[in-house]
Amino acid sequence: MKRRIIFLFFIVVPIELCNATLLIDSQSIAVDMENQEALFTLVFNRVPDFYTLDEHGRTADSFQYYIDFDSSPVWQGANFTETIVRGGEIYAYDQIPFRDQSGTSSDPTSGGWGEIRALVPYQLEGAALTFTASLEEIGDLDGQFGYALHLCEYGATTDWLYIPEPATLFLLALGGVILKTRGRK
Repeated sequence: MKRRIIFLFFIVVPIELCNATLLIDSQSIAVDMENQEALFTLVFNRVPDFYTLDEHGRTADSFQYYIDFDSSPVWQGANFTETIVRGGEIYAYDQIPFRDQSGTSSDPTSGGWGEIRALVPYQLEGAALTFTASLEEIGDLDGQFGYALHLCEYGATTDWLYIPEPATLFLLALGGVILKTRGRK
């Protein structure tokens, strides 16, 4: 009687190496008025890949900030946006482009947005991305702006975040109405 030995191999793969969808774990923009700059911090759920391109030239992972100078609800559309921060162009410049929303650019990496107003260096430590931009590079000297943050994998949206987001705006408006009506008594 022949015996057969069957070997089973188990491969243990850290979760960050799996093809998890790119999402936002946390984010912030801290404005330093004294130094006229803003520190962007973006923590993803896994280490992003900003350099791999598919056959259509889309990056494996990308992010894009839509910045509106007057803090209008950015969720109303790109027409309310003045500056575009394009993480999807990191592979081309090894820096993060800040672009004008309007106008056209002959640059094939522009994604249809305007000219580059600044190229900003970044730091990526694991899943945490940080970069600092002057308020002049952002295009907003008073440091008060609204923004949306958009994440993609090969061009497909994986996450959206709006600051101020619609629910917060509603609650602020409701609070203002309540305060105003209380003041009339």
